[in-house]
Amino acid sequence: DNTLGDKYEQIANKISESLAFIKACGITSENTPQLNQTTLFTSHEALLLNYEEALTRRDSITKDWFNCSDHMLRIGDRTR
Repeated sequence: DNTLGDKYEQIANKISESLAFIKACGITSENTPQLNQTTLFTSHEALLLNYEEALTRRDSITKDWFNCSDHMLRIGDRTR
């Protein structure tokens, strides 16, 4: 009954449909070497978005938002 589970299932189904379409077109990993590997970029924020959102707080004085989930915040240097 989790909405995130439903969203995950929808995405997984679309991936499966796409792979079935590719297979129906005759594209396989044997005749298309690019299907054997990929370059994947990730970020800490994207991987833990729900966790990060729960630990984001608004400062009562400045009204700015702050991420309180990191033990050592690196403002700007990490993503510059």
